[in-house]
Amino acid sequence: MEIKIVVGYCRTACFSESQINKQKKALENFAREYNMTIERFYVDNGVSGFSSRQPELEQLMHHCQTGHIRAVLISGPDRISRDHFFTDMALSKCNYLGIPVIITGQPS
Repeated sequence: MEIKIVVGYCRTACFSESQINKQKKALENFAREYNMTIERFYVDNGVSGFSSRQPELEQLMHHCQTGHIRAVLISGPDRISRDHFFTDMALSKCNYLGIPVIITGQPS
Protein backbone atom coordinates (compact mmCIF):
# COMPACT_ATOMS: atom_id res chain seq x y z
CA MET A 1 0.00 0.00 0.00
CA GLU A 2 1.43 3.36 -0.92
CA ILE A 3 1.12 6.23 1.51
CA LYS A 4 0.37 9.64 0.07
CA ILE A 5 1.07 12.70 2.16
CA VAL A 6 0.32 16.42 2.17
CA VAL A 7 3.42 18.63 2.21
CA GLY A 8 4.13 22.33 2.47
CA TYR A 9 6.70 24.46 0.67
CA CYS A 10 8.13 27.67 2.13
CA ARG A 11 10.76 30.02 0.75
CA THR A 12 12.20 33.36 1.71
CA ALA A 13 14.99 35.26 -0.01
CA CYS A 14 16.52 36.64 3.17
CA PHE A 15 17.49 34.03 5.73
CA SER A 16 14.74 34.44 8.32
CA GLU A 17 13.49 31.73 10.64
CA SER A 18 10.66 34.04 11.74
CA GLN A 19 9.41 34.46 8.15
CA ILE A 20 9.62 30.73 7.53
CA ASN A 21 7.79 30.01 10.79
CA LYS A 22 5.10 32.53 9.79
CA GLN A 23 4.61 30.74 6.47
CA LYS A 24 4.53 27.32 8.16
CA LYS A 25 1.97 28.46 10.72
CA ALA A 26 -0.29 29.91 8.00
CA LEU A 27 -0.10 26.66 6.01
CA GLU A 28 -0.78 24.58 9.12
CA ASN A 29 -3.82 26.72 9.97
CA PHE A 30 -5.15 26.31 6.44
CA ALA A 31 -4.54 22.55 6.52
CA ARG A 32 -6.29 22.20 9.86
CA GLU A 33 -9.30 24.13 8.55
CA TYR A 34 -9.61 21.62 5.69
CA ASN A 35 -8.89 18.50 7.79
CA MET A 36 -5.42 17.95 6.34
CA THR A 37 -2.18 17.26 8.14
CA ILE A 38 1.10 18.49 6.71
CA GLU A 39 3.53 15.61 7.07
CA ARG A 40 6.61 17.48 5.86
CA PHE A 41 7.80 20.96 5.01
CA TYR A 42 10.29 21.67 2.25
CA VAL A 43 12.04 24.94 3.12
CA ASP A 44 14.39 27.10 1.06
CA ASN A 45 15.45 29.68 3.63
CA GLY A 46 17.65 32.47 2.25
CA VAL A 47 17.10 31.46 -1.38
CA SER A 48 16.13 34.12 -3.89
CA GLY A 49 12.95 33.59 -5.87
CA PHE A 50 14.98 34.52 -8.94
CA SER A 51 17.45 31.69 -8.35
CA SER A 52 17.24 28.64 -10.56
CA ARG A 53 18.85 26.63 -7.73
CA GLN A 54 16.30 25.91 -4.99
CA PRO A 55 17.47 22.67 -3.36
CA GLU A 56 14.34 21.92 -1.33
CA LEU A 57 12.02 22.72 -4.24
CA GLU A 58 14.08 20.36 -6.40
CA GLN A 59 13.74 17.68 -3.71
CA LEU A 60 9.98 18.30 -3.51
CA MET A 61 9.60 17.94 -7.28
CA HIS A 62 11.60 14.71 -7.17
CA HIS A 63 9.37 13.34 -4.42
CA CYS A 64 6.28 14.32 -6.44
CA GLN A 65 7.53 12.05 -9.20
CA THR A 66 7.65 9.08 -6.82
CA GLY A 67 3.87 9.24 -6.39
CA HIS A 68 3.95 9.53 -2.59
CA ILE A 69 2.66 13.09 -2.36
CA ARG A 70 -1.08 13.75 -2.36
CA ALA A 71 -1.01 17.58 -2.34
CA VAL A 72 1.36 20.53 -1.96
CA LEU A 73 0.40 23.61 0.04
CA ILE A 74 2.03 27.00 -0.62
CA SER A 75 1.03 30.46 0.52
CA GLY A 76 1.40 31.98 -2.95
CA PRO A 77 2.92 31.24 -6.36
CA ASP A 78 5.78 33.65 -5.64
CA ARG A 79 7.00 31.20 -2.99
CA ILE A 80 7.89 28.81 -5.82
CA SER A 81 9.69 31.45 -7.86
CA ARG A 82 9.65 35.08 -8.89
CA ASP A 83 10.17 33.86 -12.45
CA HIS A 84 6.68 33.30 -13.87
CA PHE A 85 7.92 30.81 -16.46
CA PHE A 86 9.64 28.70 -13.79
CA THR A 87 6.53 28.85 -11.57
CA ASP A 88 4.30 27.79 -14.47
CA MET A 89 6.63 24.89 -15.28
CA ALA A 90 6.57 23.62 -11.67
CA LEU A 91 2.78 23.96 -11.41
CA SER A 92 2.30 22.25 -14.79
CA LYS A 93 4.54 19.36 -13.75
CA CYS A 94 2.52 18.82 -10.57
CA ASN A 95 -0.70 19.04 -12.56
CA TYR A 96 0.62 16.47 -15.05
CA LEU A 97 1.45 14.16 -12.13
CA GLY A 98 -2.06 14.63 -10.70
CA ILE A 99 -0.82 16.46 -7.61
CA PRO A 100 -2.79 19.57 -6.71
CA VAL A 101 -0.79 22.60 -5.63
CA ILE A 102 -3.07 24.43 -3.25
CA ILE A 103 -2.34 28.14 -3.01
CA THR A 104 -3.70 29.14 0.36
CA GLY A 105 -3.60 32.88 -0.23
CA GLN A 106 -2.13 33.37 3.23
CA PRO A 107 0.45 36.12 3.63
CA SER A 108 3.99 34.93 2.98
